[in-house]
Amino acid sequence: MYVKQGCGSCHAIRGVGGTGGADLGRPPAEHRTMSQYAGVLWNHAPALREAMQKRGIPWTPFEGPEMADLIAYLVSI
Repeated sequence: MYVKQGCGSCHAIRGVGGTGGADLGRPPAEHRTMSQYAGVLWNHAPALREAMQKRGIPWTPFEGPEMADLIAYLVSI
């Protein structure tokens, strides 16, 4: 999902990738549950959509289990 959704164009993982957003490979100060990650992504969506519009990147909504897949990936790194 990280690749399919184009997250790497703005977000790095451990210093590799985009620089416009947070480095997703650096753990948060506190442990997060999968539900907390979902909340962070949900709350981030409006600003993300606006930033994507400004850069001319099409907004692609998540379908089916894609959000769960992305959260599982984020938790695993």
